[in-house]
Amino acid sequence: ETAVETDLTLIDYFDNQCVPQVDASVPVVAGQAYYVYVANTDAITDIVIDGTFFLGANDNLINGFTYHPNPASTTVTLNSVEVIERVSVFNILGQQVIDQEINAISTDINVADLAVGAYIMKVSVNGQIGTYKIIKQ
Repeated sequence: ETAVETDLTLIDYFDNQCVPQVDASVPVVAGQAYYVYVANTDAITDIVIDGTFFLGANDNLINGFTYHPNPASTTVTLNSVEVIERVSVFNILGQQVIDQEINAISTDINVADLAVGAYIMKVSVNGQIGTYKIIKQ
C-alpha cells in the first residue's frame, strides 16, 4: 500500500480484453499481491474480483478442521481434531484484520467489528496451513 508507481511491475495481458458484459481473466501466482488499474475514458467501469479463485481459498484445506456459521454476523466457531495454533483473517485487499494465537481444538473468533463482505481466513493446525473464505453479514 505504500508502493509508488516505480515499485510496481506492469503485467501486460492482452489475450482477453474486457468489453461490456464480458469477463476477463489474468493468470496469477500464489502469494503475490496484484493491483488492478483500469483505463476507461468513455464510461464507468465496474470491477469484480472473484476472491475465491483469485486468492486460492479452496486450494489449501485441513482435514478434520471445520468452521461455522458462514456467513457470520458476530462470531465464527472453529473446531479441529488437532490443535489450532493460529488464525489470521484478511480482507479482500490482503490486509490482516484479525490475528490470534489459539492453541486449542475449539474457539470462537469475534467478527462483529468487521465490515460486511468477504474475507480469507488462514488457519494453522499442527503445522498445516489452510485457507477458507468467510462472509461477514
